[in-house]
Order: sequence, then C-alpha cells, then structure tokens
Amino acid sequence: MMRCVDYRPYQKGFLMGFATLELASGLILTDFTHHQSGGREWIGVPGRPVLDNAGNVARTDRGKPQYVQSIGFTTPAVRDAFLSQAMRAIHEFLAQKAKTLQTEREEGR
Repeated sequence: MMRCVDYRPYQKGFLMGFATLELASGLILTDFTHHQSGGREWIGVPGRPVLDNAGNVARTDRGKPQYVQSIGFTTPAVRDAFLSQAMRAIHEFLAQKAKTLQTEREEGR
C-alpha cells in the first residue's frame, strides 16, 4: 500500500509536478517527478546531479545535467509494480484534491 501525501504542480516541458509518497512501512519518499506527453504518463524516481572532479554538475554531450537515481529496484518487475502503485496514488491524491476544491467552490469558501 502506498499513498501520495503531497503534490507540487510544476509544469515545464513534460514535467507536471513533484510527488511525495508514503509507504505502508511509514517510509516517506520525496521528489518523484510526474510527467505527461502525448497521452502517456510516467513517474521518474528521485535523483541527484552527478558531479565532476571539480565539483561541478556533469553534463551530457548535449549540455544537459546528468543525474543518478537516489533509489533502486531489485528487478524491472519490482520497479514497474512500484511505479504503477505510485501512479495510482498520485491519481487518487489529485482526484481527492479536485473534489475538495469543487466542494469548497460550491459552498462559497
């Protein structure tokens, strides 16, 4: 069981926002990215920038910053199951938030 406990909208390119997820164990994981493009959605796991020997952010051949994932998965199947649960949790959180906003509008708050 997993639930989304916070979502920060941030639209830039395919990026829609950042999610904080709480696992059944009580572990809280922050900064999952939520993306949408062409009718597809996906979740990106938290990462941190790769630093070069001088302590600067390493860049790809195209000049984009390089990142390494902060968490890993034992198998692709475990990763896919986790990310599927994360997507469901984010959808549930956003649906509940929309419902709350609609109720507040109807009540004139």
